[in-house]
Amino acid sequence: MPAVSFCSTCRNRLWQLRQTLPVNLSTLRRQTGTELILVDYGSSDGLAEWVWQNFQGEIDAGLLQFFQLEGRPPWNCARAKNLAHRLATGSYLFNLDADNFIQQHDLEQINPAAVAGKVIHQWSGDWHDGSPGRIGLPRELFYTLGGYDEGMLGVGMHDIDLLHRCERIAQLPLKIPAPSRQAIANSVDDKIAQVDRNGGDPHQLYQQMLAHNRARAKLRLQLHGETIVDGFATAVGRLNGRRVEVSGAVRRRD
Repeated sequence: MPAVSFCSTCRNRLWQLRQTLPVNLSTLRRQTGTELILVDYGSSDGLAEWVWQNFQGEIDAGLLQFFQLEGRPPWNCARAKNLAHRLATGSYLFNLDADNFIQQHDLEQINPAAVAGKVIHQWSGDWHDGSPGRIGLPRELFYTLGGYDEGMLGVGMHDIDLLHRCERIAQLPLKIPAPSRQAIANSVDDKIAQVDRNGGDPHQLYQQMLAHNRARAKLRLQLHGETIVDGFATAVGRLNGRRVEVSGAVRRRD
């Protein structure tokens, strides 16, 4: 079983993955006991074809676990991230958004925390540079908390909510040094593109979703505490080319 699983999700961001995935796999190839989970959440930009053409060796070797979701459901960050984390087999799970890089300096910060079972946040301090989602936590804690809140709307607040819930059970996230390489810049239009099918104002829609998710998180914590007990969404797709169903009723994948 790998010690650390890096969990990535992507939908129609092949232009970013072309830059990050080769670098990330090159880094992890030199580090034993790691794997990278990549969930293609219904892309239509040729992402799956590109992955198979360029990284079948990494898939066959177990370094890359590649899941292609069937269909094209509405984009939801929490559902996509939960799926990637549930497919992971490592004892420590680290969220690595598809626009982020992982390099040797980062591993030197993450590995000791993984061994110690600490919750970490590898955040630069800038909410807009792509680093806020770099959260690492023990596998058992992820399932104890119930993962990310899939009841939230498409984007916004998911990562902060998970950190707040860690704090609530006395797992204060440890802030480790910022990533050694900055993430690929995203605009608000990029964030909203897969959520809005009606062509509205992306800035206004993002603020509306953020406000809704913030209010939901606050009320849910007040009424039900830090643990989400509703389970996960069921997903059907191909894991490394083999058709599988990842049942929402199953709390963990051993």
